[in-house]
Amino acid sequence: MSPWKLIYCFTKRLSQSQEKFENILYSLNKSIELSSRFHDVKIITDTETLKYLNNLQVEKELFEFGHLHFLDDIKISILPHIKENEILIDPDVFLYKELIVSVECDLFAERPENINDRWYIKDYNLSKKFKFSKHIKLDSKSGNVTNIGILKFFNKNLLKKYIEEYNFVKSIALEQNDNLYSFPTFSILLGQLLLQNIIDKNDYRVSYAKLNTHNKYYHLAGEQKYDINYLKNIIEKTLQRPII
Repeated sequence: MSPWKLIYCFTKRLSQSQEKFENILYSLNKSIELSSRFHDVKIITDTETLKYLNNLQVEKELFEFGHLHFLDDIKISILPHIKENEILIDPDVFLYKELIVSVECDLFAERPENINDRWYIKDYNLSKKFKFSKHIKLDSKSGNVTNIGILKFFNKNLLKKYIEEYNFVKSIALEQNDNLYSFPTFSILLGQLLLQNIIDKNDYRVSYAKLNTHNKYYHLAGEQKYDINYLKNIIEKTLQRPII
């Protein structure tokens, strides 16, 4: 068993509909089934969501997340409590084998995404009418943005900067809360683009799970994670792969 413990943070309160909640809950169950073959696993959840997780025979920890306005609010809440051997992982990541973690870096994350991908462009353009946008730049030295579907901070200063700046920009956004676009718009700007701005400004070193050829997994993207037939197809193929 790997020395790295995988931490899922999960709450029903981030669901946009009952159907989407049921799909992501199915995804969580299967992701944990796969991850548990290689890693110890823990779910951090809230009282409201706990009853939906009774069938999962893994460690569970209750955590009241407070007011949630953006998708990564729950990660920001629990990051200060993550232990040295623990790594955050999303419920739409399906491991084919043990996750190999690079430790010679400031941050270990899932993969680099192109900053010109349409979801960054779209949300950034929409954000320009709001004051918080002045604190986030659609800019990257590498041309990439760090995807945080897998996340481990090794540099405590980077972790501190990320949490502080996230909460600062979020507070400005919420000053215009009644006029913001519907949830989860702008979540990707606060959770990922803002992090990339901090990384670039301070020349932090990032290692990516996806770029290590020893790592074998599948990470759903976009609306795929809410398509139950697509989910079942991907998961069935994953379960059929031999453990190497």
